[in-house]
Amino acid sequence: MPENRRQGVDEWTSPVSTDSHVRRRVGQDLRMGSAGPRRPRRTSRTAPRVDADDGVLSLAVDALPDVGVLAFDLGLVVTAAHGGALATCGVRDPAAAIGRPLAGVVPRAWEAELAPRLVDPARLEPADVAIGTGTRRPAVRVGLRVLTDEDGEPVGGYLLVRPLGVPAVRDDWFRAAFEHAPIGVAVVSPEGRWLRVNPALGALLGRSEEALRELDVAAVTHPAEVDHDAAVLDRVRSGDAATAQLETRYVCGDGQVAHVQVSVALERASNGVPRHLVFHVQDVAERRMAASRLEHLALHDTLTGLPNRALLVEQLRHALAALERSGERIALLFLDLDRFKNVNDSLGHPIGDQLLGQVARRLRGAVRPGDVVGRLGGDEFVILCQELDDPGTAGTVADRVADALRAPFSLGGHQVAMTASIGIALAAAGDDAADLLRDADAAMYRAKARGRDRHEFFHDALRRGAVERLEIEIGLRRALAEGQLVLHYQPQVRVRDGAVVGVEALVRWQHPERGLVPPGAFLPVAEGTRLIVPIGGWVLDEACRQAAEWVAAVPELRVAVNVSAHQLTGSDFVDSVSGALERHGLAPERLCLEITEGAFVGAMEFASRTLATLVELGIELAVDDFGTGYATFDFVRRVPLHTIKIAGEFMRGMERDRRDAGIVASVLTLARALELTAVAEGVETAAQRDYLRRAGCQLAQGYAYARPAPPAAIGELLRGGQRLQAVDAAGD
Repeated sequence: MPENRRQGVDEWTSPVSTDSHVRRRVGQDLRMGSAGPRRPRRTSRTAPRVDADDGVLSLAVDALPDVGVLAFDLGLVVTAAHGGALATCGVRDPAAAIGRPLAGVVPRAWEAELAPRLVDPARLEPADVAIGTGTRRPAVRVGLRVLTDEDGEPVGGYLLVRPLGVPAVRDDWFRAAFEHAPIGVAVVSPEGRWLRVNPALGALLGRSEEALRELDVAAVTHPAEVDHDAAVLDRVRSGDAATAQLETRYVCGDGQVAHVQVSVALERASNGVPRHLVFHVQDVAERRMAASRLEHLALHDTLTGLPNRALLVEQLRHALAALERSGERIALLFLDLDRFKNVNDSLGHPIGDQLLGQVARRLRGAVRPGDVVGRLGGDEFVILCQELDDPGTAGTVADRVADALRAPFSLGGHQVAMTASIGIALAAAGDDAADLLRDADAAMYRAKARGRDRHEFFHDALRRGAVERLEIEIGLRRALAEGQLVLHYQPQVRVRDGAVVGVEALVRWQHPERGLVPPGAFLPVAEGTRLIVPIGGWVLDEACRQAAEWVAAVPELRVAVNVSAHQLTGSDFVDSVSGALERHGLAPERLCLEITEGAFVGAMEFASRTLATLVELGIELAVDDFGTGYATFDFVRRVPLHTIKIAGEFMRGMERDRRDAGIVASVLTLARALELTAVAEGVETAAQRDYLRRAGCQLAQGYAYARPAPPAAIGELLRGGQRLQAVDAAGD
């Protein structure tokens, strides 16, 4: 037998070199699965040595997309198939090729080149040929190689397949893949001892290969993981699993713990006995840190670092479950910053974000150890108080929180005052997280309705109110979409002669089932949900449209429109006003915007600039309900007002309370001194009209003159030029 055939020459491009690793691997598969005749092994020879490279290199062949190995026995039956390049010759599933005749596996186009060389498989000669796949150009280069047993006798052969242009595979490529792999690769004995370790694994574990070969896998495994890992390896060794993956912890040479992912595959000898295990070991510490960071981001607010809604709800559920077992008291505080939007709109969102961050720090400093502070979103925060001695403790925590927030915040050179409205819900057996959040939210709205900067405890009546508010909010959204909102107008009368010189636009809700809903029943909900912005925009546009029609009959008519704080502090408010005037052809001096004093709190600088711009356009400004809010002389001085409206509550009380009468007189004196027009609201009697006439009040409106009416009725009144005389309306 030729010398080169006995040695199993298998280099694709050079018949004088060998690729013993590929030969050994293919030979093991052939001996394990050959279906053809096979020479008996000589018992006098020792069993072949277990080469630690075999498992690693076989996996390397499988991983190479440009190399394919197809082994066959002397009966020309396929016994092994490895490598991605087999797809080139139509072998998509290498495992399915095993046991099939070679002629039925390779393309028919190969027959002309291969058939003459395979006439006598026992006398194969190495060859390298370029073979087509049915096209004119050769597609692959195929190396035909001889496979021998330990005695050098032929037991079959194998084809090495690579696409044209792919360089030949050499032994040092496989060794380099092992030595320079970026992840840890190791060969381990069936008993669990390290046989060979690549540099990457040594670096990961902080141990040399020599040191590791003195140890077994269990010796470097974290004690808490040893039993679990051993069970996984037992399943692989027993054949219950072909491969396995596990995340575990290894102890490094310096005592540090490495979090790793290990892939394990088993290599068997020709007789089926386990030869060794191949480990692929990846450091997953960074991945675990990234996962931990992602988990933190998923459960915490990115702006403040506080637990977010998802984590808060989960913690609340745990607390409620503990409540069922222990009976301890739990309270939930729902906190909403008062007029926070004014800060955003006047100073900008970056300043608003700074404020939220400072609020979060103050909240953490104000609560008890063990209390949980979280942010639901926007300017809403939640505090979970557990192990309360008595319900009053929750109120004490709320007071401390409120005190902590009242001190001015220093933000980008600005001093910002901030308060909070706090709702408190006490947990009862059977409550769930959603119930408690809803109840605390309802109590918070109660605190806002009662003047802000305070706390309120939840009670059942508030729950009914919360349900009603939700129904109103849903209904208002439908009303906007379906055109259910209408405007009524109340005349503004010149006190000295009863002439109608203006009207105030007042929104009503024409509910399809409840009829005409007054503003007091839905505007507070609109303010709380910011639906007041689209509602206010519609009111402004419709009032300008209607006024443009009436001005033709009454050229001096002025229409007054109420503006909310949310509208006033919006960045597009000036554009929306000028746009409405332009669309309907209404002169700016025919429009008066009524604002409340509260709209300026927290946003004086921004609101002042907005109002100054509106005045430059020719629009008149009035302060509504003067004396009932936060007005100061600085407010009156800084805002370019044209009109002061005296609150109706002072008018109603002036006949029986000298203090109310004194306030009305004082406001009128202030208006004269500042050369402002005074409008008295809520005039209900002829006596009130007479007082206003004597005191020099220019304009008045109220039930004594006329109730708010639909546009048709007001239009008829204006076109008729009717003068209105005050008639007592008390008791109507």
